[in-house]
Amino acid sequence: MKQNFLKTMAFSLIVIVIVSACTWWFEGPPRPDEPPMPVEAPQVGEDLQITGPVIDTIDDCAFDGICALAVDTKDYGLVYVIWSEGMTINGCSGQYEGEIGENDEVEAFGQVTELLDGTAITICPSADYYVRSVGD
Repeated sequence: MKQNFLKTMAFSLIVIVIVSACTWWFEGPPRPDEPPMPVEAPQVGEDLQITGPVIDTIDDCAFDGICALAVDTKDYGLVYVIWSEGMTINGCSGQYEGEIGENDEVEAFGQVTELLDGTAITICPSADYYVRSVGD
């Protein structure tokens, strides 16, 4: 009687191990949650507000170049914030507030443009647009 009980227990344990292994084999290990879908890319001409640290600067605007801040944003990745379009007839209407450099946290509101490769916004078309430091 005791021997039959031990055989039954051993057989039950083997069946449990086999079923668990098969389940893991076919379903695989637990999967992490899916990452969130990225935000849809902004369209040229739309208004866009971003925040993030400045990771680089473009300082070619002395005569006819573009000056911009390269900002690492959470939703859009690298976004160039153009704060001067060189010597233009109308000048730049947007507000550039404070001393801003690399590693500074900034907030910018501007119009999406194609002036630079990649995603870029410009603060020049309107006085409502701005770029400002939001760091401490």
